Amino acid sequence: MAEVKKVLIWIGGVCGIVGGIGTAAWIGTGFAAGHREAATAYKEVEALGIPLDADAFLASFSPTPSENCAEELLPALAALKPTADSLSQEQKMNTGQFVWNKAEDTVSIEERKKAIGAYKKSMDRVRAASKEPFCVPQQDWADSVNVIFPEYAGLRIAAKLSCTEAVTVATLGNRKLAVQRLKEAVHYGNLSGQTPTLIGALVHMAITTIVTTAVRECIIADPAGSETYAQVLDQVKLKPFGYALRGEVYFKVAFYRNYNVKEAFET
Repeated sequence: MAEVKKVLIWIGGVCGIVGGIGTAAWIGTGFAAGHREAATAYKEVEALGIPLDADAFLASFSPTPSENCAEELLPALAALKPTADSLSQEQKMNTGQFVWNKAEDTVSIEERKKAIGAYKKSMDRVRAASKEPFCVPQQDWADSVNVIFPEYAGLRIAAKLSCTEAVTVATLGNRKLAVQRLKEAVHYGNLSGQTPTLIGALVHMAITTIVTTAVRECIIADPAGSETYAQVLDQVKLKPFGYALRGEVYFKVAFYRNYNVKEAFET
């Protein structure tokens, strides 16, 4: 019995050693492959003319401080959520869910106005903080996948609320205010598309779809102003899709650099 135990211990030890060597070889192969892929990525990005340094990349699209509203706008957008949390479910449905189709919408104009009024203070703050043409938060892009964009969700909510109010006041005959609110929503979309990221481009497209739907509903509510409403869409400034992909390419390179393949960038 003792001999059997010795044999089992010996077999276990051999398996452990072989397994350890195999694991180390697998990890080493993975790192080697990472180095090769990183070097290839470096050359590809260099050929595209995309800066590899975080500060240089940020400078390639970031506006001057006088053009950037991020510092004031981000807190204003963040305040929209507490406002929403304080509303009843019915009020949230009247605004945030963006429903007003006459065939389906049973909410009266007065109820909708009341729901929109609940957001007035927060939205006034957003409007006051979003005068500039850019919203690019200052953050360390060298963090790669850890870089976050908290402004996107808030801009989409702000656009929904502005469009909801636009359709409501168009129904009440206030064309001037309706057009103003539609233009604000377009501006929120344009702000989201200024940063070269895929998610920013998708949010811009989503907001543009929301605005387009609102323009259609304003025209239905106020046919005499159809040309004026339609002209709002001329202010949409969708960036080429390649612009958004520049950020994604940069993030890939930064990812490699952050995960111990720095030497691949120095060859």
